Amino acid sequence: MTRFAHTGFGKWAAVLLVVFALDSCRPLFHRQVSGIVLAVEGTARARANGQIFRLTTDSCLFPGTTIELPANGQVDLMLLPGILVEATGESEIEITQLLLARDGDETIHPMKRREATLRLTRGALCLSVGRAPTGSRLRVITSAGTVIAGSGRACKVTVRGEKARIMSMHGEASFAPADGSARIRIGPGFFLDWAGATRVTEAAAEAGPDEQGELAKALQDERRLLRLATEHEGYVPWERGHSSGAPR
Repeated sequence: MTRFAHTGFGKWAAVLLVVFALDSCRPLFHRQVSGIVLAVEGTARARANGQIFRLTTDSCLFPGTTIELPANGQVDLMLLPGILVEATGESEIEITQLLLARDGDETIHPMKRREATLRLTRGALCLSVGRAPTGSRLRVITSAGTVIAGSGRACKVTVRGEKARIMSMHGEASFAPADGSARIRIGPGFFLDWAGATRVTEAAAEAGPDEQGELAKALQDERRLLRLATEHEGYVPWERGHSSGAPR
């Protein structure tokens, strides 16, 4: 009886060892990772868990946080490593998703997928999604539709009422209209003014000095974002050692 028991235990131990080994190679989804504030100009306030607090550099940001900026406000964010956002005056954004998939073998392929989703109620955002071997994507939901920027893309999104302008700086951004019509692709240097009337993109270089200046400013803002991000390279989104952010 004792020999049988030991034999049975050995079989179960072997099965558990195999299951553990297989499980360690599967992606682990960390759905409650946090972003971080890179810089703040003027006043930036946020709401989360029924509380209102002021954003400062190194504040943590979690899904469910809403950020509001006055006319002279500006905030630079790292939502996930390589996914950067700058919001400027009179903007209101809500962080709805920060998704990071990590492999069980952290020393070889630590990150498999990075996805962030924002809701832009009003204002303007400069978006930058860095090139990475992992799948990276940033979605911005507006009343007009959803903007999608994948790896190696950068664009600016402006919302005024029911109208939206999407200006692509690098790579090809795409826009999925809220009315369910076909997705529109916006190449680098082009922009789309969406009010439901036209699906035609225009080149900023041919549209006029205002659009040319807007594109140049957006590129400048992206360079600033990338510089700020290098100052926070040590930030780990699944650790919550930064206590100055949204109350949990």
